[in-house]
Amino acid sequence: MNYKFPDAKIFVFSKPAIAGKCKTRLIPSLGKERAAKVQSKLLIKIIDDLLEYQICPFEIWQSEVSPYFTELNAKYNHTLIMETQIGNDLGERMSHALSSGLKRSKMTIIIGSDCIEYSKQYLTDAIKSLDTNEMVIGPAFDGGYVLIGGHSHYPEVFKDIHWGTDKVLSESLAILDSKNINYSQLISLNDVDTADDYEKAAQICRTILT
Repeated sequence: MNYKFPDAKIFVFSKPAIAGKCKTRLIPSLGKERAAKVQSKLLIKIIDDLLEYQICPFEIWQSEVSPYFTELNAKYNHTLIMETQIGNDLGERMSHALSSGLKRSKMTIIIGSDCIEYSKQYLTDAIKSLDTNEMVIGPAFDGGYVLIGGHSHYPEVFKDIHWGTDKVLSESLAILDSKNINYSQLISLNDVDTADDYEKAAQICRTILT
């Protein structure tokens, strides 16, 4: 493929779409099976979009080895690059992935599989911002972030964070500021965690999520 940024990589972090093991906050309103389908649809949309955008090479970083990802890759004729996350918490897993990516590329961007609002321009802006910044972060409206990346690896950015809370973004920015790490902050996006998130996302992309 003729990528716009061949020296960059995008890593998509994802859990397997298995009923009862993903999108647990959607289960009370949607049920286990439907919540898992939402997880799968979100991931497939991201994959299809990245294949269409041709911004840079991308990889799927699975939270665990699962038949779900094997079957998903088969749907794409086994062309997807699959890696497994390593670490005791989300911070360690992202830190390891970023370190791995920067050994193979000039810059690496990590995104989640639960945001439907990524656009070609948004991801392009993230990569371009690394021309003049060491790191980039894309906030989520719930207090976390939907994107983080860099052309340098700073393990401390991923330590002592209250993952899964509305303090993730503020704590991460505080570390970046305290360490004098030059970073770019993108516009905030919504991710799909709760029933309200799902309803908002379904309005944006009803054909995908309903």
